[in-house]
Amino acid sequence: LPWLELASIPDAKLHPADLCTRFWMRLREAHVTLSGHSVVRARQILGEPLDLPGAFRLPDHLQVTLLLNQAELAALATDRRSLKSVEAELTERGMNGEAALARALLADLDGNRRLAADHFDTAAQQARWSQPMTRGVALVGRAELLHELGDVDAAAEHLQQVAIETEVRQNALPFLGWTRQGTPVQTMLGRLPALRPHRWVSRISAGIADMSSLTTYFDQGTPRPTEAVDEAAGPLPGLSARERDVLRELARGSTYADISAALYVSENTVKTHVSSLYAKLGASRRSQALAVARSLNLI
Repeated sequence: LPWLELASIPDAKLHPADLCTRFWMRLREAHVTLSGHSVVRARQILGEPLDLPGAFRLPDHLQVTLLLNQAELAALATDRRSLKSVEAELTERGMNGEAALARALLADLDGNRRLAADHFDTAAQQARWSQPMTRGVALVGRAELLHELGDVDAAAEHLQQVAIETEVRQNALPFLGWTRQGTPVQTMLGRLPALRPHRWVSRISAGIADMSSLTTYFDQGTPRPTEAVDEAAGPLPGLSARERDVLRELARGSTYADISAALYVSENTVKTHVSSLYAKLGASRRSQALAVARSLNLI
């Protein structure tokens, strides 16, 4: 995923006392993992202790980066409980604008467009830290929701403002689509001709034209909190290459006839692979098998 700019930083040997670089390399590891389509593993990486000495605490500018990354991953995983936990910690630390971003993502998950738009507005106005890009993500999120609610002019104004603020660093992260209830950014850029003359907007539009939003991109392969599987239950199931092919087709919603045509095998052979697949995953139906497969990062 081209927007994960930390993924481009080369590996480096770290001095044990270089805590700041260790932090950023941990974040890089999570971003690289996310680029491999694994929200689950990226969340695990950010949740692992950083092994800090004694009573040492992360300074606020690193702590807010960690918390907001956790909030965004929780939103991609539709994990409301974790989002609420991050929001509470940000509020406790006096990071009210950043906490509002977490509340906005939560309201969006709950389908409340107007409330989410209001929280995004608060986040944009009150964010204390320029990095991570709370203000940019908030303004674009608000634009997506306002456009969906019919306020096209306000949506265009927000997008224009974010384009101006992100052009220097050439960071398109805010434009990648963080809402489920709003109009996709790709759609908005195509419908707002006044934005097109802006060179940076044109680059963004061209770069994301063939991409789905982040929420859509990660939805299929990310288990919901209710689909979690106990990792201590045993080793990963050993799927054959053909079973993995069948699993991917099932995840796409293919019928047995579709799978038969795609893999050049008979429908009876497909049924045999599906039965074996279900047995290995401990499932009795497609939805259950896909839930288990997602939780184990098999799709």
